[in-house]
Amino acid sequence: MDTDPRFGQQSFPCPYCGVTAYQRWHNGAVFDPSTPITEYSEEWADFQKEILISRSHRTQAARVTNISFSFCDNCYEGSIWLRGHLLYPKDLNWPMPKDLPEICHEDFHEACKLGVISPKAGLAFLRACMEKLIYSVTEVKHLDTAIQTLVDEHKVSPTVQKACDFIRIKGNEVLHPDIAKNSSETLIMYEDDNEATFLAALKLLNKIVHDLITSPQEVDDLYDTLPEDKRDGIERRAQRVRKKKG
Repeated sequence: MDTDPRFGQQSFPCPYCGVTAYQRWHNGAVFDPSTPITEYSEEWADFQKEILISRSHRTQAARVTNISFSFCDNCYEGSIWLRGHLLYPKDLNWPMPKDLPEICHEDFHEACKLGVISPKAGLAFLRACMEKLIYSVTEVKHLDTAIQTLVDEHKVSPTVQKACDFIRIKGNEVLHPDIAKNSSETLIMYEDDNEATFLAALKLLNKIVHDLITSPQEVDDLYDTLPEDKRDGIERRAQRVRKKKG
């Protein structure tokens, strides 16, 4: 099964909706703008009407061989291809952290897809992705409080806390633009967000996933390889210490 959009393939994960769906392919064409276009079918979706119109006036069109369009049967959006390469929408193709919970995948893909077009939009979806990640490991449902709770419970280091708060604040500036109106400093931060900031935030998300999920899981897996009697002895030690502390 294809995991990336491929030129000419009948189905692949749509760059818009992310669903692996059938793709309808059409070549580009140039039309005489003075030609009235009146023929279409009321039963077709908007993009299908455009294709039908093109076909009804094919004798007045010049075929463009290096530009193609693929239309997704799931979301009906069209992608533009130039010389066999996806031109729009362009995905960043940033590797997803291997232990990122499935509930976060859609927001992660959306962040990568939009980040190359609008870093602010990418930051907003990255914040949503991180929020779901944190909620997957803590019952605290307010992001600001949840981050501090993870620090207090020694589940993340102060460094990772800073990474979480960076993504939280940058995403908030996009999701809640009224915050910027109340602070000239925040407004400057909001206007200066660019692709470099978005890429830096992606790197921080990788670190958050590693420290919050990947590293503890790796340690647990190694610990579970110890003989059961050794693990029981460690538990008895813990009980003795707790009892002495009263």
